Amino acid sequence: MNILPYTIANTNDLLTGRGGLVCVAELMRQVGFSSWVEREFPRPGSNRGYPAAEVVTLWMLMLHEGARCLDDVRHLRRDQALRKLLGLRRLPSADMPGDWLRRLGKDEVGIKALVEVNRRLLKLTLGGCAEVTLDIDATPALCDKREAQRTCLGEKGYLPMLGHIGATGQVAGCEFRAGNVPPAQDNAGFIRTCVAGLPAGVSVKSLRADAASYHGAVFQYCDEHELEYVIRAKRSQAMDKYKTPFTLVVQRYRQGGQQCLDLGEGEDGVDDETTMTDGRYIYRALATNRDDLTDSAIVHWYNRRGEENRIKELKSDFAGERLPCGQFEANALYFHLCVTAYNLFVLLRHSLPPEWHTCRAPTFRWRVVALAAKVVCHARQVYLKFRPDQAALIKTLLAALAPPERPPPLPGVA
Repeated sequence: MNILPYTIANTNDLLTGRGGLVCVAELMRQVGFSSWVEREFPRPGSNRGYPAAEVVTLWMLMLHEGARCLDDVRHLRRDQALRKLLGLRRLPSADMPGDWLRRLGKDEVGIKALVEVNRRLLKLTLGGCAEVTLDIDATPALCDKREAQRTCLGEKGYLPMLGHIGATGQVAGCEFRAGNVPPAQDNAGFIRTCVAGLPAGVSVKSLRADAASYHGAVFQYCDEHELEYVIRAKRSQAMDKYKTPFTLVVQRYRQGGQQCLDLGEGEDGVDDETTMTDGRYIYRALATNRDDLTDSAIVHWYNRRGEENRIKELKSDFAGERLPCGQFEANALYFHLCVTAYNLFVLLRHSLPPEWHTCRAPTFRWRVVALAAKVVCHARQVYLKFRPDQAALIKTLLAALAPPERPPPLPGVA
């Protein structure tokens, strides 16, 4: 067997393979993230307890670095160079994050605190934007935990509801639900939750939703609060005494591929109440109260929801699909931490130069976070040393995070 001509040797130099994580830490320092957490979370019950700011900051760093489970905290514990650089004097053991989730998950104490933290993140990202478009949808988080219930897909897990802001993609509201809760349950109440999660002075102008929100209570809420809406319609759906007229925009497109009998089933044999077919064409309908747009414009505006891509980013890029605990409350708090990390990343990439605005977390980790660096302590100063081209990149990104450059107001509503 041929072996490459190198010799493995030891070094006492402080080296890290996560040098670019300093950008995430710098953003949190610039916005005062730790002070937000300290203000909203309760203090530890003893002098030996970890302050909430240390724990939540650790979660943010882990999720941005790509951690997939609670035990990944050991990687940061062993990275002496990164700890020296970021001032992480003490880090918990692998079993502490789980205990923290179970303790702060009771009575939604941690969730209520994270809602306030998220409101501050949204305020920074939205800038001077006063009206936003809200996109709501449910997403399965499948897992085989003790308290998990069967979802509509027939597998065990949970079914969180998410409300995204159309212009930024950030999550304005999150409601962690059991797997056996129907996606259509009290969506009007969930819209209120999303509205309550917005910063002061920001209101919802428009609503886009799938057929789970085709319900009289949702339509009534939109009418009472003067919201424009486009919602996927269902076939023969009673509107629960809702009598106000609205417009139905019907889409028709030619059915391709092998022709088959219409048995009232959609993809994977699941009953699809939102489509009809005559053998040649497939028909779908959108319910709307928008009279300012043409039928084609309404269809295109609805298709800009981007819900699936945003949910994939949250679940795949920030471990929102890997729920770590057996208790519902602990998993609910963990999912809200993933939402906070996702919202923080959206603020981060929006603060960077334009070429980074569409960058996903794996790309950012590959190009920035995973840069090798050397930490040198000299004359009471800490130096972070990169290769010349990498040092230029990090300096550019850190300069973009300075307060005068972060972030500009959004141009308008999506």
